[in-house]
Amino acid sequence: MVFITLALFEIVLRVYHRVHPVFIFSGNTYDQYRPTPLYFHHGFPLNSRGYRDEEFRIEKPATGRRIIAIGDSFVFGATPYPYNFVTILEKELNKNREPVEIINMGIPGLHPGHYLSLLVNEGLELNPDQVIIGFFIGNDFDPYVEPERGIILDNSYLAAFSRFIWDAKNTWKAASKRLLNFKNIVNAITVYNDDLPLFDPKTYLELVKRKSWVFRVDSPGFEDHFKRSVSYLKKISSICQQKGLDLLVVVMPDEVQVDIELQKQMMKALALGEKDFDFSRPNRLLTQWLADENIDHIDLLDDFTSVSKEKRFYRLRDTHWNIGGNYLAAKSILDHMTRKR
Repeated sequence: MVFITLALFEIVLRVYHRVHPVFIFSGNTYDQYRPTPLYFHHGFPLNSRGYRDEEFRIEKPATGRRIIAIGDSFVFGATPYPYNFVTILEKELNKNREPVEIINMGIPGLHPGHYLSLLVNEGLELNPDQVIIGFFIGNDFDPYVEPERGIILDNSYLAAFSRFIWDAKNTWKAASKRLLNFKNIVNAITVYNDDLPLFDPKTYLELVKRKSWVFRVDSPGFEDHFKRSVSYLKKISSICQQKGLDLLVVVMPDEVQVDIELQKQMMKALALGEKDFDFSRPNRLLTQWLADENIDHIDLLDDFTSVSKEKRFYRLRDTHWNIGGNYLAAKSILDHMTRKR
């Protein structure tokens, strides 16, 4: 009798997930990267889902547009919440007559395969009108393969549901403690500093060198990694078409693409020269593919390159945009969206 009850419960969960996909079940490998709900980040508490945004209702407001922004740490942001490009873009869009809500679903550490899973498991239930995918040139071509399912327990929806209940209980318990943690209190009152470096010079240069394979003219395996990454974008595009959703892919440049001095430091450290690199090649290939697939997109490389000689738009030795970079990105995306409407 117990076995029959458990089997029926398993069937019910699978049928429900088929009709209303939820992140509890299959394809949610990105959860290992999800920040802790209610944890403070530059004085701003993450919401109950671990997103760097205010709490939101599943049901879409009766009026206005809802947009979801999916990506890695570039979408999540490294600046205070008000200065994140998603927040700025939402504020600017709301200056028009039609109210617009943008939900920031960025999770640090994700790759395009995760973007697809996140859209299916959590994004679609929000009934968005538009999906924005932030594609970071610096690491979104890195190899990512969906892990293979192992034993029966790994495939069980009932087991996944049980783990979710257990993890949720522990997460909320830990989150409640963090609210009173001295570290968070200090974090909440600390003034953000654009010029505060995350890495020392040597460590940061090593990070830049590791990512340099994307820009190498003779980069081994790049074609395979490229095909794998865009295959996920293709699936995302197909889903958006089926659901009648607008899709915008924002191509985000790596700092080494716009900082000439950083390029020189990297090439010197690698004992290579300018002939060995093509820093705009990944963008050209990706934007050409997006155009061929008729996927709306904007490449921010030219906008950042044209102004980076006079001003720094990335945090000091951090890889992410600073406040100025977020404003520049928001303005470029806003201009693109305005022209498209």
